Amino acid sequence: MEKYLSASIMCADLLNLEKGLRGLEDAGIDYIHIDIMDGAFVPNITLGFDLINAIKKATKIPLDVHMMVNEPGRFIDGLNLDENDIFCVHYESDIHIHRTLEMIKNKGWRAGLAINPQTPVERMADKVTIQNRLVPSNGNTLTIWGIIADIDDKGLCQGIQAGLRQHRAPVRGRHPAGAAASGG
Repeated sequence: MEKYLSASIMCADLLNLEKGLRGLEDAGIDYIHIDIMDGAFVPNITLGFDLINAIKKATKIPLDVHMMVNEPGRFIDGLNLDENDIFCVHYESDIHIHRTLEMIKNKGWRAGLAINPQTPVERMADKVTIQNRLVPSNGNTLTIWGIIADIDDKGLCQGIQAGLRQHRAPVRGRHPAGAAASGG
């Protein structure tokens, strides 16, 4: 199984971000992880699209944009990503998540589909099938969060390892999406 290393800019020194990006390039980081929060899906508000687009121009490292927002599809046209970048949305964020995945496909980006630790993995099965059909590339990701989105002071949620095992079992051999755990 291939492994990738992603560095989050959540803790970056934003006043020296370009210098930090050069350091990440020199270190051979595979992805730059960027959390977008809207103050509704999660309590915090974070970076805007102008900064993300500036980061995209400043580095060759692919971006992993994690949308912790309600109805993430409405923000797709505000970003200048490419086929090497991941646009990750939460299963719980949109009642029509299949439409959002179709929009990601139409942009040519790699799709990410994340679930919160409270969401039963079984509910993902239909979305995994949809994701595979809509964006059939080896770059798609499925992420199970180890923490409740944006509540990082509580530690790793109970059962995250079992959830990953349960999640990966139906995935193996059925489609090329990778599995990941994040948070905590």
